[in-house]
Amino acid sequence: MLLGVHLTLLVGKTLAIPAPLAITEGLMEVQVTQNEVGRSGFSLTFQVGRASPLDLLDYGLMTNPLLRPFNRVVVVVRFNLTPTVLLDGVITQMQLTPSEEPGGSTLTVTGEDVSVLMDLEENTESYGNMNALVRLGKILARYPSLGLLPDLDPALKQALLLDQSVSTVSIPKKNGTDYAYLSHLAERYGYVFFVRPSLLPNTNVAYLGPPGQADSMAALFPPPALSVNMGPQTNVDSINFAYSGIVFEQVQTTRSEPLANVKVPVMSLPISTDPPQAAMPPAVYQLGTYRKVRADQPLTGGDDRRRGRVRDGLMVPMALSDAQGRTNASSQLVVTATGEVDGLRYGAVVNARSSVDLRGAGVTFDGRYYVQSVTHSIRKGQYKQQVTLQRSGVFPLSPLVRV
Repeated sequence: MLLGVHLTLLVGKTLAIPAPLAITEGLMEVQVTQNEVGRSGFSLTFQVGRASPLDLLDYGLMTNPLLRPFNRVVVVVRFNLTPTVLLDGVITQMQLTPSEEPGGSTLTVTGEDVSVLMDLEENTESYGNMNALVRLGKILARYPSLGLLPDLDPALKQALLLDQSVSTVSIPKKNGTDYAYLSHLAERYGYVFFVRPSLLPNTNVAYLGPPGQADSMAALFPPPALSVNMGPQTNVDSINFAYSGIVFEQVQTTRSEPLANVKVPVMSLPISTDPPQAAMPPAVYQLGTYRKVRADQPLTGGDDRRRGRVRDGLMVPMALSDAQGRTNASSQLVVTATGEVDGLRYGAVVNARSSVDLRGAGVTFDGRYYVQSVTHSIRKGQYKQQVTLQRSGVFPLSPLVRV
């Protein structure tokens, strides 16, 4: 038990259960990194020794079968009576650091979230005319031990039901891993795919939809505000803000319409269609001055994210969705804040892929932010959260924030 926060470590072969004393008594530090896209990761650092006669051949934890690669690890933190599953993952690596100093030897166990199990086996599978939505359910059903519950954006669900090009033209079969295939499917719409833990250990949510709208539970039970320079109410140790005037882009291209046999211009709106986070987006704050990208031109080097082309083979509605998705994604990079939160004073968990309010930094940067990534570092008597926040503009939507 830590001061103000309880840590629970679960380990197991297929399903994770509370770790035995032989593992928890040597635990020095837990780090969990949650990312907006891609996989999240974790590391467990143990103090190891060879004082017991049973340790003459090797360090005890090195031979513990629960810490072998591909075993499952679940990290849960609890403030008061509210538990939060920080990560449901799989061990991928062990690192031993011997030391001549007494108590100085350490064993570090690292891993990634359970979606790494969806990225191990490459295969080719033909789906015929199977609808992409049905195909998604078929893929997730292959991993019953992961407890995967699909979470699809309603607009994307409708698009998958209607879009025949996904199942018959553009992606006729899967050639690679399940994880790469679902990531590709999401990318076609400017969306993201990832797996995050749900409310209960050993169960997970497979999210496929737009970034910034992934954590519905955080929307129902929002975390308290991050407070800067507010005396005894301050819970942020340090923070830095940056505004970029060139990252926001409007994407435009042309696509052939086979029914009419004409070239159709496709252009994203000059604003993000995601729920607004700030009172002044770049189109307003910069008086319409921002980057305009011709997405049907060849790449010429530089930042591939900003110069990325709308993918070939897309019908006009999908190309429009793809272009708007790229514009929306660029808007999230306009304002970035990086800082360190004192978890014990904050009294809650900041989760990536959710939103959080910030106050005390001044009217330009106060307001609601999207949490792009968080690194949770937990030691005895200490809980630090390294956060990266993003927003699509400056000035808050409301003068009031969630306290």
